[in-house]
Amino acid sequence: ENQIFLRNMTVLCLVLLLMIAVTRVVGTKFIVGPVLSLAGVTQRLEAGDLAARTRMSYAAGEFGRLARAFDEMAAALQKRQIEAEQARRLKDELMNILAHELRIPVTAIIQSLSLFTDGSLGDVSGKQKHFLELTARQAGRLEKLVAKVVLATQALTGKIGYAAEEVDAGALLEGLEKKFRPAAEAKGVQFARTAPDKPLFCSADRKHLEEALAEIVDNAVGVTPEGGKVENFALPRADGVELSVRDTGPGI
Repeated sequence: ENQIFLRNMTVLCLVLLLMIAVTRVVGTKFIVGPVLSLAGVTQRLEAGDLAARTRMSYAAGEFGRLARAFDEMAAALQKRQIEAEQARRLKDELMNILAHELRIPVTAIIQSLSLFTDGSLGDVSGKQKHFLELTARQAGRLEKLVAKVVLATQALTGKIGYAAEEVDAGALLEGLEKKFRPAAEAKGVQFARTAPDKPLFCSADRKHLEEALAEIVDNAVGVTPEGGKVENFALPRADGVELSVRDTGPGI
C-alpha cells in the first residue's frame, strides 16, 4: 500500500509540474508576450518613432483588437507627420521663391531712383526730388522687409549661417546710436548709451548681432512716446558681455 501511495504521489507531482510548465508557456505566449510588445511600441512612439508597429496577429482575441487599434493610431499619426512636413517644405520653398523674385525688382527700383535723386539723369525740380526721395525711402523699407523674410526663412529651415568673430560691443552700440538718435530726437525721445570707455570684446556674428539689436532699438524708438527715453547698455559679465535695451514705452 505504501508503494502504491508513493507511486500515486509521484504521478500527482509530475502532473502538477507539467501543469505549471504549460501555464507558464501559455501565459508567456498569450499574455506576457503581447503586453511586452505593446509596451515596447508605446516607448518607441513616445520617442518619436511613428513607424513603430506591434507586428501582432489581429486574430489573437482581445490583444489582437488592441494591437489593431494601436497600429491604426500610429499609422494615422505618421500620415499627419508626413503631411505636415510636406506642407512646411512647400511653404519654405514658396517663401524662398517669393523673396528672390521680390529682391530683384526692388533693387532695380532703388538703383533707378538713386540715378534721379543724385542728378545722374539730369536736373529735377525741388518738388520732383522730394517725391523721388519719399519713394526711395519706401522702397528702402520694402528692401528691408524682403531681407527679413529671407532671414526668417533661413532661420526656420536651419540654413542660416553664423561666423563668429571678435566684436567690440561698445563700438556696436555707438554705431546704433548714430543710426537711431536722429529719429529719436525728432520724436522728442532721449537716446542714451552706457558702455565702458575701453573696448569691450565678445565673440559673436557681427552682422546678425547688429541686425538683432537694430530691430530691438528700432522698436523701442518707435513705441516710446514724446518725453520718453531709450537706453542701450553694453556691460561686462563674468561669462561674457551683456547687451540690453531699455525704454519707457509700453513694451513689446
